[in-house]
Amino acid sequence: MDGNIVNPKIQLYVEGELYQEVSFNVEIEQYEKLLYGTKENDFYLNRQKTDGTIESLFSLDVLEFENDNVIRLPKNKSCEIRLTADNEVLNAKVTIFAYYKAI
Repeated sequence: MDGNIVNPKIQLYVEGELYQEVSFNVEIEQYEKLLYGTKENDFYLNRQKTDGTIESLFSLDVLEFENDNVIRLPKNKSCEIRLTADNEVLNAKVTIFAYYKAI
């Protein structure tokens, strides 16, 4: 998500009902980015600053660890992901990777 955003959230709706929400207690300034990834063995929560450097935001102050902070899309259900914040989200990108299990 690109800044300026205040307290952004990722919300997963399944069959039209709120199913899961991941909230971030942080303000991302204009021209900064909030980077959040939950790919297996590559979990991160970062701020990309205006000079391109990366700052880890992985802390109790930003992320509520008692919540399930990994979005999981259920199979064979109608799903919608909403990106919200205390202010308007003007620019954001979501990439979803298909999970394959080999035996």
